[in-house]
Amino acid sequence: MKLHICSIVASLTVAIAVRSDEGPKTVKVPFNPFGLSINERTGAAGDSVQIGDGYDKVKKAYGKPIGQVYRGKLEVLIYPRGQVELRDGKVSKIKMQDKTAYTTQLIRKAERLRMERDGDDTVNDETGRTKLAEVLADPEFDAKPLAEQINYWRKFKRDFPGVNVDPFYEEALDRLKEDN
Repeated sequence: MKLHICSIVASLTVAIAVRSDEGPKTVKVPFNPFGLSINERTGAAGDSVQIGDGYDKVKKAYGKPIGQVYRGKLEVLIYPRGQVELRDGKVSKIKMQDKTAYTTQLIRKAERLRMERDGDDTVNDETGRTKLAEVLADPEFDAKPLAEQINYWRKFKRDFPGVNVDPFYEEALDRLKEDN
């Protein structure tokens, strides 16, 4: 069974297409990660769920799932940090991200969103300036083929738009034109 997020409906419902031997099916899953408590978001009750445990133990450990998919005797409980598969009402597979890694991911995402909202590119610009200094001091970079240097500067411009590398990029382009 493969899950694919198809679309997000205005009522905060995610439509998931499920392909199986019997053909495609669509399951609508209510999606409201912001309405979940922090315990439900991170599964903070613990990872005490083991193969063979029942639905009640899973719900006690991870909270109410944000979605469920049924397929015959298989039931997949979907959580923000993973999923739990139950076969005949018993846990048969657990695919959960580690709590610490998930919490770190949430914190990074929130910081990235804050930076995007506030237009804070200072961190990215500092990294770009550091990389620029390293490349300019590297004699091996100058020995690389011009096409490779041009591609590097293009990628650099895309990754660090706040750092001006146009003179280096244009110089490499001019040298490539002269060689041809």
